[in-house]
Amino acid sequence: MKKSLFLQRNVLDLLIFLSAPLIFLLLYTQQYAVSNSAVWPHLRLVLLAWFALGLLRLGLALLVRPNSRQRWLSAFLIASVLYCMLLYYGTVLIGLRSWGRVISWGLVGSYIGQASELASALEVSFALVLCGAIAAYLLLLALSWYYLKKFDWAWHLAQAASGGFFAVLLPVGSALIALQIFSFFSNASTAESEPLSLSFFAADAALHLQNNAIDRLSAAKMDRLDAAARTAYQINPQAERKNVILIVVDALRPDHMGLYGYARDTTPHLQKRLALRAPTLRASCGESACGSFSLLTSKYIHQFSENPFTLQQVLKLYDYRIHMILSSDHTNFYGLRKLYGKVDSYFDGSSKAGKYGNDDQLVLQQTKLLAPWDGHPTMFQFHLMSNHVLGIRHQAAKFTPAANYAFDRQRGQGQTASPRAVNFYDNGVLETDLAIHSILETLKDKGYLKNATVVITADHGELLGEHGLFTHANSVWEEVLQVPFVLLPFGYQSRAFSPQNLNGSQVDIAPTLLAELNMPRPSTWVGAPLQDKVARDYSYFQEGFEAGLIDHRDPKNIIKYWVNLKTGTEYAFNLSKDPREQQNIAAQLDAQLKRNWRLQQLAPLHGAMHSKLTH
Repeated sequence: MKKSLFLQRNVLDLLIFLSAPLIFLLLYTQQYAVSNSAVWPHLRLVLLAWFALGLLRLGLALLVRPNSRQRWLSAFLIASVLYCMLLYYGTVLIGLRSWGRVISWGLVGSYIGQASELASALEVSFALVLCGAIAAYLLLLALSWYYLKKFDWAWHLAQAASGGFFAVLLPVGSALIALQIFSFFSNASTAESEPLSLSFFAADAALHLQNNAIDRLSAAKMDRLDAAARTAYQINPQAERKNVILIVVDALRPDHMGLYGYARDTTPHLQKRLALRAPTLRASCGESACGSFSLLTSKYIHQFSENPFTLQQVLKLYDYRIHMILSSDHTNFYGLRKLYGKVDSYFDGSSKAGKYGNDDQLVLQQTKLLAPWDGHPTMFQFHLMSNHVLGIRHQAAKFTPAANYAFDRQRGQGQTASPRAVNFYDNGVLETDLAIHSILETLKDKGYLKNATVVITADHGELLGEHGLFTHANSVWEEVLQVPFVLLPFGYQSRAFSPQNLNGSQVDIAPTLLAELNMPRPSTWVGAPLQDKVARDYSYFQEGFEAGLIDHRDPKNIIKYWVNLKTGTEYAFNLSKDPREQQNIAAQLDAQLKRNWRLQQLAPLHGAMHSKLTH
């Protein structure tokens, strides 16, 4: 085989092999908040895979005579590697689009075991998906066989080169591959957001939160402050050790709850209870990880750190038992399990092998297994998924026609909600209401509600076609940021929320809970109890490159302002007059005012985001 022909075929091999990674990396760095520093570490791994595949093909050419079987075996190797690569890239992009993160291998394994239930939740045919996947592989196999028929170089090289050449190449090449694999697992490029590193070492990369970069130096400083706050925290001997029941509903919008005045009766069970309902709070982001961080640490995104002083840690100082009963797989979902810290019992959607982890029936079953209350102060945290696009609706649909909107595409700016998506979502809110009712009835029967504070809230909201978008983790529109806050006092009289609190934030939830228990909040928490008038000038939010604030200083003109840090595009809305954010008034505002806003919120983010924008 001529040297020039050998080089041409190898270059062709390489170009074909790199085509999918290059397209993926273009989307990965341009469409999502990912630094260009991820490109080379990932290409290095791709080249390693290409080299390993070449060695396997050479080894096969040495062992098997050139015939149809040898070509099919080589085609099988090529097709399998390319197919796995395409599946991985597709899964990563789905994860980024759905929840703004590179999917972890643990989460992949969890969903593979629940594939049929996942397909059912998404209202797609599992059999059809499986047949399509098999057909795609067979097509790739056939194309690989045809390619080898025309351009194979491995057998020709095996015939032309000497035995000594292979005696050196194969063991040395195998050793180099082994060393590179060892290097990957011992020093993964999580800091550069290389996708395979984020998949294998999701917990190590949790501080990045993928869609929201966190500055390491700032995080280290916050950890020192939190450590000092733990040491200085003074327990109140007059604290009221009521049981705490925290129910977090994934993607629950207050404006789709009958309890909040929604035209549809989507919360019939909650409306029968004597509840304190706070004005709408705003989440610090539009996704679960940072929403949970803000809720439990009383901090905004630019204040996150590795070891925050959490609500659970405060209650542990008062000798509370902590029990987590969570729908969805929090074990493999980017550091959430680590955030919850040391608890007395833990259950999430990964705990039941072979069961669909996003089914709230698992939570209800686990709650029924609880022992009766023995009088010891206890905290429960529940997480529900019934109204999420991945949740299961067991009740017959009340609102029709309804369709899961997980795969609906962007439809352009200025669009209203999709009626079919709204019906699907509202049926999920009905399911959530029933799940909350079942949890509370079970806890009541077991004695936990004799003296208890129950809080119902959400990690973020949801888009149902408004602004041309669906789901969440994709923007900072009000539909994604607004969350409910409902407090149910059992066995005592709660203090009413201050009527002046029209600027409440997710960071206020933990302080509000501690106020119900007469416990001081840690000095590093930035939120304030809703029972008091919150004197707040600004609240903050961020999602990927979009970061901004809400200026509450003029109650008659509450202004929401944000900037896309990548494009420089500004957005501003007067929420007092334009709550649906239809009229962007950024160009009409005073330039000095906007500079002041940037200093308030964007300056702390520039250190973390600058590296993304300049690499």
